[in-house]
Amino acid sequence: MFLEGITIKRFIFGSVFIVMVLFLPASFPAGASSQGPSDVAAANGVRVSGCVKNESVVSYDELSKLPPRQGRFKVAGGSDEYLGSFECIGADISEVLNRASIVKKTDDGYNREIDMYAVVSGRGGRKAVYSYGELLLAKAGGGFLLSAMTRPIYPHKHFDLLLMDFSPEKWMKASGRTDLSSCAACHNAVMKSAVYIPKGACLFAVSDGDRRFVEDVYEISIRQAPVPLDPSVVKKRKGGMMFVESPKIILPDGKTVEVNVGVTGGLERSEISENTVGLGKGFHGAHRYSGTPLSAILKKIMGGEADPANFLAVVTAADGYRCLVSGGEAFYGDGGRGVLLVDSEDGRPLGDDEGKYKLYFHGDFFVDRCIRSVAKIECFYVK
Repeated sequence: MFLEGITIKRFIFGSVFIVMVLFLPASFPAGASSQGPSDVAAANGVRVSGCVKNESVVSYDELSKLPPRQGRFKVAGGSDEYLGSFECIGADISEVLNRASIVKKTDDGYNREIDMYAVVSGRGGRKAVYSYGELLLAKAGGGFLLSAMTRPIYPHKHFDLLLMDFSPEKWMKASGRTDLSSCAACHNAVMKSAVYIPKGACLFAVSDGDRRFVEDVYEISIRQAPVPLDPSVVKKRKGGMMFVESPKIILPDGKTVEVNVGVTGGLERSEISENTVGLGKGFHGAHRYSGTPLSAILKKIMGGEADPANFLAVVTAADGYRCLVSGGEAFYGDGGRGVLLVDSEDGRPLGDDEGKYKLYFHGDFFVDRCIRSVAKIECFYVK
């Protein structure tokens, strides 16, 4: 168990009072992988389904045996209201997905997984979309924790917990809400309100301020890009040339907008310096990229911010190479500057074989999603 070797000390006056919330583990019966959400709920676990070799249900007990990571999170609700601050111990979601072995089950004309995505669903009805790249290629391990053990972080000037028979040593089974109305104000600034406690296995997304937090997760569904590769977009290389002057952005409503100075002009710019490393060929050199955040372009042409939790975009290069971007990483990552449409490298415009624009992901450890000569950006909402 994760908690072996962890000692909880009682502090009186001026100490941090923390209550550990334990989700009691339970093993799954044989055949659990064929159960529906209601059966999974009774079994205390998370189904991994869709485009994977090994569809299964991961029990809380199995989850607790994966390599542990610890993180601190400020949790927001569906309308972004503050629910509380928590520490959690859990597994990076990549550990769960690697064991399931992601694989395409339909030939879509593209043999890479970087245009795939995950839909994480909670029993309360909340769901969020995450790209393959941000879950499995990210710089910071532990950025997406699937955790069945959390503990609220209480202010250190909290002197009355023991009088309420709510001591740091008292273990509780999570119920979603706990009646601690007399101390509610220091947790959510609302008097006479129950203190929120996360329920079930939760996905914490530290990279975007936890605005894609999903409580009581029952399923992680791995899916392929909504559209197959369009052969008409592929431009054959001739002497290294595959230049595209004005990439097309296709919006969820079908409207098409060409990216040019009329679109990018006046928008904020961002610059990133990076030692670039790829999965296949290793070090690609140290470079300085300058460009416009994809989020700024999308906000401008869509007349406001998309719904990041359920938004994604498939970006295709002139030679057919493509990847997928989630709304969360585009709009939330690095304050909305995590995904750049780059037009300058090392202080110079891009070369003829790189097009007018290339895509760059600041949050990725590997550069495999960094697409040169961007030709098309197709935007979708996942229902």
